[in-house]
Order: sequence, then C-alpha cells, then structure tokens
Amino acid sequence: MKLRLFLILMLILMPTTAFCISIGESAPDFILRDIDGKEVSLKDYKGKVIFVNFWATWCSPCKKEFPELNKFYETYKDNDLVVLAVNSDLKKGSVEDFLTRYPAKMTVLLDPGAKVVGSYGPRAMPTSYIIDRKGVVRFIHFGFDEKNDPMKWVKEVKELLKEIR
Repeated sequence: MKLRLFLILMLILMPTTAFCISIGESAPDFILRDIDGKEVSLKDYKGKVIFVNFWATWCSPCKKEFPELNKFYETYKDNDLVVLAVNSDLKKGSVEDFLTRYPAKMTVLLDPGAKVVGSYGPRAMPTSYIIDRKGVVRFIHFGFDEKNDPMKWVKEVKELLKEIR
C-alpha cells in the first residue's frame, strides 16, 4: 500500500513544464478543508502575503521544516502574512498523528486527492510558494535547506510586506 501511494505521489509530483507553476504566474485558487473541516479558499486571503507549503507526513525534510514554519508564522502572523500548510496524505488520521508529534500553529489544509498539489506541480516535498498581495507567485522553495531557507523566507516576505497594496 505504501509503495502504491508513493508511486501515485511521484507521478503527481514529477516535474513537467505543463504542470509547474512558475515565478510571475498567478497562484491557482483552491478551496480545501482545514484539519477541523472548515473550508478555506486561497482567495479569502487576497491582499495578504501568502506562504503556501506543500508537505506530507512521510517526508523527512517536512519534519525538520515544521518547527521552522511555526516560528516563521508566529513572527509574522500579525503582519499580513498567512501560512497555509497543504498536506497531500490520503488519510486524515496520518495527518492527525503527525500533528500530535509536530503541532502546527499555522493553518493545515487537507488535499487527499492531491488536486491542489497537481495544480501547482511541486517538484519535491516540501515545496513552498510565496505569493504577493496581488496573487502572483514571487518565490518558490523546492525541498528544505534548514541552514538557509528560514532566512530566505524572512527576507522575501519582508520584501513583499513592504510593497503597497
């Protein structure tokens, strides 16, 4: 079963120019449910800087990244930054178990059919898209570099937060 899930996710995540969102493109809108079942839409946050992070419970770098995402979110949550952590696991129980070990302060969204993952086309797990106030993808981070990514997030988000609405 795990092998089948892995193969399905690999097919979804394989890099193709037809499915990869690039810097400068409008971020595809989506509606997903959060961990508590509430519907959340990307367009609900228009006018804010949005950090969309795609992750999975089986992803080792995601486990290292989660505490850094929490710190990042806590630092900038009152400054018009939204962090949406989009999970692609098939079972909500796996996500709940993960969140017991690695609690999330940011909004966790469920994408069990990987439709949103497919519309963005990340080439790795985790992948983060930083979206400006106008809904344009301005920065993309594939994977997680624990020494450099958190500093890059801060620099990039500060830049976008300074831009006039």
